[in-house]
Amino acid sequence: MYQINYQLFSTGAAAMPKQALHTLWSECTFLECRIYLYLCECGPATPAQIARATAQDLPQVEDALAKLYSMQLLSGQTPRLQQPVRQAVVQPAPRLTRDEVSNLAKSDTTLQFLLGESQNIMGRPLSPTESTVLASIYQLDGMPVDVLLMLISYCVGIGKATTNYIQRCAVAWLNEGIDTAEAADRRIKKLQQGRQCAARVMQWFGIQDRRPTQKEKDFCYRWIEEWGFDENMLKEAYDRCVNATGKVSFAYINSILQRWQKQGITDLAKLAKSDPAPGPKQQKASFNAGQADREFGIRMITFKKQEKS
Repeated sequence: MYQINYQLFSTGAAAMPKQALHTLWSECTFLECRIYLYLCECGPATPAQIARATAQDLPQVEDALAKLYSMQLLSGQTPRLQQPVRQAVVQPAPRLTRDEVSNLAKSDTTLQFLLGESQNIMGRPLSPTESTVLASIYQLDGMPVDVLLMLISYCVGIGKATTNYIQRCAVAWLNEGIDTAEAADRRIKKLQQGRQCAARVMQWFGIQDRRPTQKEKDFCYRWIEEWGFDENMLKEAYDRCVNATGKVSFAYINSILQRWQKQGITDLAKLAKSDPAPGPKQQKASFNAGQADREFGIRMITFKKQEKS
C-alpha cells in the first residue's frame, strides 16, 4: 500500500482544492496535470513560461490551459485571450530584392552563413529566388538562422524543399512561437513521428488511394504516441466508425478513442468488459404478399376440410 510521505510537509506545502484533485486524476491528461501542479507551486504564469517549464510546444500548452479553464480549474480570462497574438506574416509577404540581399550579404556574416549552409544542405547552389526568400525569412520575418536551417534540413529530408513550402512552414512556425532550436527540434521530431504513425494507421485502415492530411497525421500521432493505442484498438475504432457512419472519419474515430482513453480502456479485453461493440440492428419483418397468399390458401383448405367433416 502506498501513501503520501507527510514528512515532506516540513519543507513547505502548496494548497490544492479537493475538487480539483479529483478532477485532475479522473478527467485530465498528463500535460494538464503537470500544468496545474506547476501553477500551484509557482503561481500565475504566461503560456510561454509554462511551455518553457514543461518543455512543450506553445499550442499544446494553450490547448491544455483552455481545457483547464473550461473545467473551472483556472480563473481569469480565457487563456488564449490573455496573451498578445503574434502577428501572422501576411501572404504574400514583402520580400527583399536581389540587390538588397547582395548588399546585405557583404556586411552581414550571419546572412552569409545562412546562404552558405543552405547550399550545403540542399546539395546545390541556391537560385536567386531561393536566396531572396531565405534572406527575407531571416531578415524581415525574424526567424533565427539556426531554426531556419533546421527547417530547411527537414524540408529537404521529406522531399519538399521548395521556396513556397519552406516559406509556408516558416510562417506557421513563427506564428506558433517556434523560434528556438529546442522548440524546432521538438516540432521536427513530432512531425517525423506523425508521418511514421500515419503510415502505419493508413496501412491498418487499408487506405492506399491517397495520402493523409496534416490533420489526420496529427490524429495518428495522438492515438499512438500520446494515448498509446495499438493496432487492434485502432482497427476496432475504425470498424465501429464505419458501422455507425458508413464511411471513414478520422474525427469520429478520434472521438471513440478519446472516450476510451478517458475511461482507461487500453486493450480489447478491457474494451469487451467496459464498452462492447453494439450488436447488429434488428431488422423489422417486411410484408411478403406471396407468403401471405400461401398461408391464406392453407388456412382456407384446412377450414373447408373441417367444414365437410
